[in-house]
Amino acid sequence: MRCILGLLIVFSLIDFSSAHDSWLSRNGYRNNAGEWCCGESDCGVFVYGHIGENRFGYEVDATFRVGEGNGAMDFVVKELVPYSEAIPSPDGRFWRCKRPDGSRRCFFHPLPTM
Repeated sequence: MRCILGLLIVFSLIDFSSAHDSWLSRNGYRNNAGEWCCGESDCGVFVYGHIGENRFGYEVDATFRVGEGNGAMDFVVKELVPYSEAIPSPDGRFWRCKRPDGSRRCFFHPLPTM
């Protein structure tokens, strides 16, 4: 009984706020170069700005946020993401994973609605 109680306490202390790291890591997403999309604290959802489409890909002029709460950091991005480098997003939102130098490692897009 004490063992079960101990496990319940441990599970209650686990921080589940980085859910995006879970689905990114769990599904083993990689970019066209074979790099893992998700590393430590480098992926975030776009929070404001504009993401449009043209015949070449996604035109991004927006800000994505990595982390939550007081530790969150915003990154402004202005780039064209070719369709061939975009990965469907399982949660229906736009995400971007960055390398330590800030360049794009992966870009996730919502599936088209019917």
